[in-house]
Amino acid sequence: MPFQVGDNVLWVGDGKHYSIGFIAKAAATDGNTIHIRYPMSYILARAVWMDGSPALKVLTPVQRSKEDP
Repeated sequence: MPFQVGDNVLWVGDGKHYSIGFIAKAAATDGNTIHIRYPMSYILARAVWMDGSPALKVLTPVQRSKEDP
């Protein structure tokens, strides 16, 4: 199924000790580029190591208010 403008997009950035993710709506597509609106919600997770590989321990969902700048 092709990607549609208005679909939800999940993005995850992985760091050494923490990972952050957010969900946003796709605003437009331009070739291989997806333009997104400001994120609707965030997820912050602390990475822990298990058997030599990272695992996410604590998920902290954060909702963005429309009044936030």
